[in-house]
Amino acid sequence: MVFMTNDIKSFIEKESAPIVICSTDNAGYWTGYYLNKCNVDFQFYVDDEVKNENTFCNGRPVYKFESLCETNRGGVFRLIVPTQNPDLILNKLAFLSEKFNLNFLCLLPLYKTSEKDVTYNINKMLGYFRKKLMKFELPTIIANECAVGRIYEQLDMAYISPLINTNLSYENFIKVCKNPKKYLVPIKNQMYWGYWYRSPTATEYPYVPAVKIDDVEIVFSHDNNLEYAKQRWNFLAEHCNFDRLIYVLVNSNGSIPLKVQREFANLKGEKLLMYYDEMFSFPSNEIPFVNRTKFVAAGEAIENYFDLVGWINKEYLQKYSRR
Repeated sequence: MVFMTNDIKSFIEKESAPIVICSTDNAGYWTGYYLNKCNVDFQFYVDDEVKNENTFCNGRPVYKFESLCETNRGGVFRLIVPTQNPDLILNKLAFLSEKFNLNFLCLLPLYKTSEKDVTYNINKMLGYFRKKLMKFELPTIIANECAVGRIYEQLDMAYISPLINTNLSYENFIKVCKNPKKYLVPIKNQMYWGYWYRSPTATEYPYVPAVKIDDVEIVFSHDNNLEYAKQRWNFLAEHCNFDRLIYVLVNSNGSIPLKVQREFANLKGEKLLMYYDEMFSFPSNEIPFVNRTKFVAAGEAIENYFDLVGWINKEYLQKYSRR
């Protein structure tokens, strides 16, 4: 029989059958890469699209699907099906299962986003492995727009920044970076409805919850309930890690003033630049950068564009400190 799950923790830690990866595509490559990095043993790949014999991927041989019925594994396999369109693979597995009396437990990176919708998210699945490779304590991330939440999600980490789903002006962002203990505090002022400036190309500016903490306006860009936005902020503000802060600047509100760029470059600690479309000129070349649209995409591993684990583990700081 063919069984399906998206619970990678249980799939890896509680099951014991041999693991096989079904596909050598990009998602299959990164799946094998992380299994190796985390010392999780897997047997081989299966992929009927690979025509050449003696083909290897991540140090494992690549076979045809029929090899599953030729390999003596007790008739049970754990199969990772990391592809965006798994139907063809699942149909092959159903055929082999019925014909050769095999049992397959299939891990698919498909997750509910609503009662009706299911979304493919390879980065959510890979987040399980990224989290295991983290060398440092959980950071509080300060960003000027909502992409901060996706960083936590791609690392399979709990949110410990109240700036989840919020937007800040460039100038207010710098204020928060310079004095986080002043601004990342529970909300005491009255909430109100403010504007959300979506992106540099936006044509709509909807009303969303907003609040002022001292002289900084916080805009809750993905909320439509004043009380909920306040409660979430207050809960996360109580869990900030001020001993490890990471700063992320995105050109989400058009051109970044040169003064803001310089102040950001001079901040002490880990930093990241995100950009829409093309990378903007910046006064420092020692800050990692990544395309914002590609970073938040669910359908392709972020490792194709950015070494997220290396960045969160401060490897880039070590790189520049040796210069």
